[in-house]
Amino acid sequence: MASGAEIKGSRKTWTRARESFAQVLRVSDDGTTDVPAIGDAFPGDAGATLTKRVAVKKTSDPEVIPGAWYHVITYNILRAYA
Repeated sequence: MASGAEIKGSRKTWTRARESFAQVLRVSDDGTTDVPAIGDAFPGDAGATLTKRVAVKKTSDPEVIPGAWYHVITYNILRAYA
């Protein structure tokens, strides 16, 4: 596995009050290749920077299965008040 891959069906999105959240699970072979960094946009979000969910938290578990790192990336954005 040369690059980090998203685990199929792992995307979750939810809204609480004026905040929009998303979470994605990924797996990689070295813990860094193609794993989103804090501040990266949520996959598939298009438009202005102010409307994109950005990564705010990343947790990594090394060697869950020998040779595979497991990552949980959480995204967040404050929604506009209407």
